[in-house]
Amino acid sequence: MNLLNWNPSQSFRMYIRKDIAAQIWQYGVSTGSVDISSDPYEGGKLEVAPKLTFSNLGLQNPRGLTIGPDGNIYIADTGNNRIVHLSNEQTITGQWGTEGSEFGQFNQPWDVAVGLDGSVYVTDTWNHRIQKFTSSGEFIRAWGVYGQGETPTAFWGPRGITVDQQGNVVVTDTGNKRIVIFTPDGEFVDEFGSVGFQLGEFDEPVGVEASPVSNMLIVADTWNQRVQSFEFVPDFGYTPVNSWEIDGWYGQSLENKPFLAADSLNRVFVADPEAGRVLVFSFDGSFISTFGDYDPFGSSGFGIIGGIASDDLGGVWVSDSVKNEIKYFTLP
Repeated sequence: MNLLNWNPSQSFRMYIRKDIAAQIWQYGVSTGSVDISSDPYEGGKLEVAPKLTFSNLGLQNPRGLTIGPDGNIYIADTGNNRIVHLSNEQTITGQWGTEGSEFGQFNQPWDVAVGLDGSVYVTDTWNHRIQKFTSSGEFIRAWGVYGQGETPTAFWGPRGITVDQQGNVVVTDTGNKRIVIFTPDGEFVDEFGSVGFQLGEFDEPVGVEASPVSNMLIVADTWNQRVQSFEFVPDFGYTPVNSWEIDGWYGQSLENKPFLAADSLNRVFVADPEAGRVLVFSFDGSFISTFGDYDPFGSSGFGIIGGIASDDLGGVWVSDSVKNEIKYFTLP
């Protein structure tokens, strides 16, 4: 085999933003005057230093994290196939999980959520299931198998998870382009969404978050480059309300999987993973501010943002899946 007779099974494609491509004349793009788009978020950038940084937890590619009702922090330590439990004094009080497919084991857990009773739910992504534990890590139950949405529990790489105001467990079944809702015990309640770009449809949904003060739900609709919001209506379930575009999320790599968070001030914190920044919006999609920079080697910015969570004090926790640390910020 050589370059003359090599026939790959699939063609290779490279996508370049138009404003960048216009500057690369050797690729055949016109070198004339081009209106290069500016960053629409630049005017709202905040210079905010982290209040706390934890880089000694032994994390490996951490992703989602969440804050429990008692202020405890749970981290999906994806690369180590475990969950790390920090007390509200930010000391490790527990950890559980090893690599595998048995109950209590994981194959890349991507997100974690805490129920109203303190139970911990984990998206065991490449075991294609949800696992439920006590707050101390004792296994309770699991549900889900690999599939293409043939049944409510036929998952394809579920990523995001949250617990809504009704106490139900909401899961982004990422590969199947849908949202699935269960009772705290794993009984099916409802599902919505399919592949597409209309309101209520998805293309690679990842992060999902329930508002702590309303019946609203927000979803990171990654490859449609937008956030969608839904409202829970009794007897009808979640209905689409709004969507707003994200000027980001350009890459389709495995690392560019955005999570988001919401706080009691009706702010939505959206991770722009590969850009190393957090975007802040109101619940109607109005841009408020942004903070953070791409800086994989320095101490101030981020490598790749893995997950994000907000607390009751107006603070924001961010995991960095390149630097293997978590940082805490308070915003003005």
